Amino acid sequence: MRRLMLLVIGVMAVMSASVVEGASVADVGSSEARAKRDGLIAFVRWGAVSGVDARGGLLRTPEGQRIYVMNADGSGQRRLTPAATKDADYPAWSPDGRKVAFSRDGAFTSADGTAYAQIYVMNGDGSGQRKLTRPDDGSQFSPAWSPDGRKIAFVGHRLSDGFQEEIYVVNADGSGQRRLTRTGENSSPAWSPDGRKIAFAREPTRAGVDSGYSHIYVMNADGSGQRRLTTGEDFDPAWSPDGHKIAFSRYTAHNRAYTQIFVVNADGSGLRRLTHTTAADAHPTWSPDGRKIAYTQSRDIYSDIYVMNADGSGQRNLTRTEAYPEYHPAWSPAPR
Repeated sequence: MRRLMLLVIGVMAVMSASVVEGASVADVGSSEARAKRDGLIAFVRWGAVSGVDARGGLLRTPEGQRIYVMNADGSGQRRLTPAATKDADYPAWSPDGRKVAFSRDGAFTSADGTAYAQIYVMNGDGSGQRKLTRPDDGSQFSPAWSPDGRKIAFVGHRLSDGFQEEIYVVNADGSGQRRLTRTGENSSPAWSPDGRKIAFAREPTRAGVDSGYSHIYVMNADGSGQRRLTTGEDFDPAWSPDGHKIAFSRYTAHNRAYTQIFVVNADGSGLRRLTHTTAADAHPTWSPDGRKIAYTQSRDIYSDIYVMNADGSGQRNLTRTEAYPEYHPAWSPAPR
């Protein structure tokens, strides 16, 4: 499943652009006011492409993957993770908006030299990073907070699981890890607003072989009652704040190279397509009031964070930084 997400990010070569990481006192004041009203959007920004290697692979500037944050209108973009952190991904806000969970690629290296990703938590201003998951025998990534802030669900890709991707849950202090799924390749956990259910993507396996496509599933928060919700090639589920709908990414039938954003009722009925582009639209995340959805759009050599109304209208580019591909947006919750 993780390769499906990476495919959506795509191959992007670019020209040049400048990125402002600082802000004046006046800018900070107005940004804080907007954040209280509309929430903030965290996202991942890659280093710019600096060239192509002998095999045709992209060479990037040394910034690596860092987590940024911006206002809901795209203003006030600033780096959240320290300059030394170059491997951050999958940001997820805590329910009170005070902390961000994320994964760091290569955070643990085993005796045989294999680098694994681990889950970290930091304060909302980027300070106080601490590792949440133990190295164990594989990678942990794609964290999602429970609505009460007491637990975090995540994807584990471990040797002990046969390197199947499974959904785990852990207490917010790192204790009490528990596996919830035990079949197929599972990814993208997302808690329902009432904390009773977890939506996720599952790629079924047959005779130990991945099927090559995934669906959206829902299970109880303890892992019981797992049932399929969609029938397409779907991933990246995101619950609406009222719990009535789930947005997700789907490979469209006419062109499997691209994905589009769809929405469905929480019981699986009322399927509706929101984006109709020739780009790869993925990673939906709802605004706190449920009126808008932010998402990643990858088009040709560009990848940016977009926002649209919950009905699919009013699509707008928020980041507009051609040299720095952005993806995995996460909208902060309503201020408490």
